[in-house]
Amino acid sequence: MKPTRMIRSRDSLYDRIKYLLTLLALAGSQYLFAQKKPIDLEAVDRWHSYKDMSGQAGVISNNGQYCAWSCTRSRDRRDWTVLSDLKTGRQWEFLGNNPHFTGDSRFFMDSAGGDSLAMVRLATNTVEYLQDVRSWSLAENEKNSFLLCRSGKQENVMKLMNLKTRKEQRYTGVEQYWVNSQASYLVVKDAEGLLLINLLDGAERRMAEPGSVSMLAFSGKGDTFCYLSGPQEEQVLKYATVAGSAPQIACASNSDGFPANMRIGGSMMPGFTEDDSGIFFSLQYKNANSPAAGDIISKAVNIWSYKDSVLLPAQHEPVNNFTAVVFPATKKVLQLEDEQYRIEFGEVNKGRYIILSSVINQGEFYWNKQIKRSVLLDMTNGYRKELCALRYPAFELSFSPGGRFIIWYDYHQRSYCSYELSTGQTRLISAQVEEPLVLSGRGEADKLRDKAAYGIASWMKNDEALLVYSCDDIWQLDPLGKYSPVNITNGYGKANDIRFRLLKTEDNELMTLGGHWLAYAFNRRTKQNGFWAIRPNVQGNPEKKIMDDHAWYFMPTAPIVPENSGVDATSCRPVKAKKAQRFLVRRMSSGEPANLFCTSDFKSFQQVSRFSAPAGYNMVKAELVTWTLPDGLPVEGILHKPQDFDPSKKYPVIFNYYERRSECLNVFRVPELSWHNVNIPWFVSRGYLVFEPDFYYKTGKTYQSIVDAVNTAAKKLSTFPYVDISRMGAQGQSFGGYATNVIATGTTIFKAACEMAGPTDIISEYGSIRPGGTNNQSSADVGQRNLAVFPWERPEVFIENSPVFHVGRMTTPLLICHNRGDGAILFPQAVELYLAMRRAGKTGWMLEYDNEDHDLRERPNQLDFTIRMEQFFDHYLKGKPAPAWMTQGIPAKLKGIDTGFKTDTGGNCSASCTICNALAQRAGKDRDNSKRK
Repeated sequence: MKPTRMIRSRDSLYDRIKYLLTLLALAGSQYLFAQKKPIDLEAVDRWHSYKDMSGQAGVISNNGQYCAWSCTRSRDRRDWTVLSDLKTGRQWEFLGNNPHFTGDSRFFMDSAGGDSLAMVRLATNTVEYLQDVRSWSLAENEKNSFLLCRSGKQENVMKLMNLKTRKEQRYTGVEQYWVNSQASYLVVKDAEGLLLINLLDGAERRMAEPGSVSMLAFSGKGDTFCYLSGPQEEQVLKYATVAGSAPQIACASNSDGFPANMRIGGSMMPGFTEDDSGIFFSLQYKNANSPAAGDIISKAVNIWSYKDSVLLPAQHEPVNNFTAVVFPATKKVLQLEDEQYRIEFGEVNKGRYIILSSVINQGEFYWNKQIKRSVLLDMTNGYRKELCALRYPAFELSFSPGGRFIIWYDYHQRSYCSYELSTGQTRLISAQVEEPLVLSGRGEADKLRDKAAYGIASWMKNDEALLVYSCDDIWQLDPLGKYSPVNITNGYGKANDIRFRLLKTEDNELMTLGGHWLAYAFNRRTKQNGFWAIRPNVQGNPEKKIMDDHAWYFMPTAPIVPENSGVDATSCRPVKAKKAQRFLVRRMSSGEPANLFCTSDFKSFQQVSRFSAPAGYNMVKAELVTWTLPDGLPVEGILHKPQDFDPSKKYPVIFNYYERRSECLNVFRVPELSWHNVNIPWFVSRGYLVFEPDFYYKTGKTYQSIVDAVNTAAKKLSTFPYVDISRMGAQGQSFGGYATNVIATGTTIFKAACEMAGPTDIISEYGSIRPGGTNNQSSADVGQRNLAVFPWERPEVFIENSPVFHVGRMTTPLLICHNRGDGAILFPQAVELYLAMRRAGKTGWMLEYDNEDHDLRERPNQLDFTIRMEQFFDHYLKGKPAPAWMTQGIPAKLKGIDTGFKTDTGGNCSASCTICNALAQRAGKDRDNSKRK
């Protein structure tokens, strides 16, 4: 078997889709002789893109010579892996997506499609394919690398191969296996019990185990392991050492401290404490759902009580999984969790302490007056001490790596708090920091709820200092409170509107370059992005390595929901080789597809992948636009233009939005079918401009904030001679769909609008429950609706911000798309607006796709939506004839038979449509002239 390139298969579905697109292409035949072709289905199908690997730029061998990275194709979102030799440039492709390098950088492995495993000997560039491999894993230590494979055809067969010696051992009847982190011992479970295998010398030892074995785990040192044994109702926790001791019972139902009404069970894997002295496991109630005796009249009644802390539909199964710990030396059991308190974080100090926090209803915490109480539990004696009692918002507590401190942010005291375990003293350690350490926006959506701290960057060695973020800079705090906070970026970020954030390795260590810390930087004014170096323990300006008009890597300040599934600006974290100063980074711009690069200094870069746009297509270029809101605050947006942009022409423009996207100025937009928002390359290549304005929301004035934003944006665009503001459209999805509903009912400057899955009636939404049982009240209280009042106290605020109540004044034709299966914005929201528009005689259509949710996942539905949305905007913004589905509709009996895509020059989409009337008049004149001839 050889490495295989991805080949597009042409099946009947593809041919049907191709035929549908041909109909659309005929309507746009003026492009046939254009210099550059518009993005079409063929371009989408051919599009191959670089893709992150679990949020990282890729994987790199420890010696830094090889890397593996991922590709994806747009048509079916199929991923595959490319192996690159960074020294020679040679590459291999594999149909898997699970790449691994051995620690000694001698081998590379990845699934190769089907039941084969590709193994590359990197020194000789030879590829070997192992057949009949269902699953595989690597176990490594300083001397050896072991490959463990499960058979795909033969049941319960496992092969163990020493990659260094090529010695192979075969085991049959294997049900499960476990390897310690040191790769020195392997435990195999089979019908006879447990088989302990010494991977260093090959010695084997059979360990009799009469009970059923499950959930085996090794200690941190790898010299002991524990597991559950016996039938589910009577499980016991056992442990054994690899040195030769027989398994012993660590905990059973008759152990000291074991709760009488519980048993060992649950889904939690047993695990050892940090010093291996204790073992965590899970407890369950016996007969947790047993009914009360004798008084049941009906099992059909559901009782909703005002005292329920969680709504009845959301209660589901009761919690029946509680963590406990046992210390084998004493055999004493301590239950850690119960219905009131759950584990907040892990244990430290040789496994002695753990943090528990009281259970709260997180979704309603902002109003239900609950207090989140966090306690420190000494697991050796059960002693508890309350650390803090916080009302909303309450932040998570965490231990310092060395176990000396517990840290949390107290929103009401505006400071990080440090609890010293040795003295029991709590200190405010950031009160002297003059700038906010908690997210502080300019009225952006979610500002009422979004009160999270900017976050902890890292700890210094030996817990000597804590690094935390402000909006732009990095502060060093003394957990003992003896020294004043120090701005280690010297205020450079705030002074220059540049956001600095430290980079970390896969091991959660600070990423370094020549002894300096590496940070990404993002200029909030210019949107430039790059990498800088920060000197540890020195207060001074960061040192620029690279900063330009590319998107390298950054985390946005607003919840960005891109208009399509293009490369995410927040993905592809840089990766560093463990034993070499070699880094993998991703780079892209608005006109440059994402590609992988390798660097040793962040000044010069070696290009690894070479993706480019297919030749001949009209791609996109973006520019930043700034203007001023009515209250004087500046705001930004992105204007997307075609490559063949002609400033002497007048272009129609489509607005597309979701809160704020301006930070994505340099993000490449991948051509694809529209599945929730307009695909920017698709529409821009067809003669449109697409504009993405940022929205800022004033509390209680969300509707008016949107109106103000688009009106002032349109005024700004009117100063550009190439923008035809008489031909403007609007389109958005979800909360962007709400903005579209606002635009359609609250403005008169847009000729057409299309929304998907947008809220319309905040009053009925306030009184609705999502699938799963959570209510929608928080959306209006503190969420994106941002109203901060109750409908029974201030109904006028809800009416003002609900588009459905303003249908009477709307003049904008609206195309709605909403699906019955939508679990985020309920389908009745669309029905309310549709029925109101129909009753008021307003022009509108609604698309509903079977078996779809909040967006469209099925490819035929995506293409159908793309065609109908383009036909809709082409009609109103380009003056093209309306298709039959707009002029005549599609009766239910013709569903799946007639698409209605064909244009209808003799029909009217509505009596008031000036375009249809003009086309009809023109057609009439043509007929009259024909008769005269």
